[in-house]
Amino acid sequence: MKKTVFTFPLDVLKAVRDFAIQRQKDLEKKIKNLNKEDPFNDKDRLINNSEGDEINEQVDHQIIDVIRGELEKNLSETKRALSKIEKGKYGFCESCGELIDTARLEVNPLALYCLN
Repeated sequence: MKKTVFTFPLDVLKAVRDFAIQRQKDLEKKIKNLNKEDPFNDKDRLINNSEGDEINEQVDHQIIDVIRGELEKNLSETKRALSKIEKGKYGFCESCGELIDTARLEVNPLALYCLN
């Protein structure tokens, strides 16, 4: 028995692709801005810091590091979703290979996994 191949309409794929490209740009910009705000990227900080400043900078760095990690994870997922669109595999679960429920894709157009 021949398996039916499902593909999303081109206008849907274009809209999702445009959304993903914009999301990628936004995430890259946020990561760049966070890198600028990270006190550990200030080369003069070790020269003119008091002990209290050092502690505050460590806390700020840790907060920025956690946020940056989440943004980088989202960026990676966005790039994977874009790749799936380009390869014609959009909407299929990366784990089981089944079609992701369209209601889930409506909520999160870049979902990589089904709920199962």
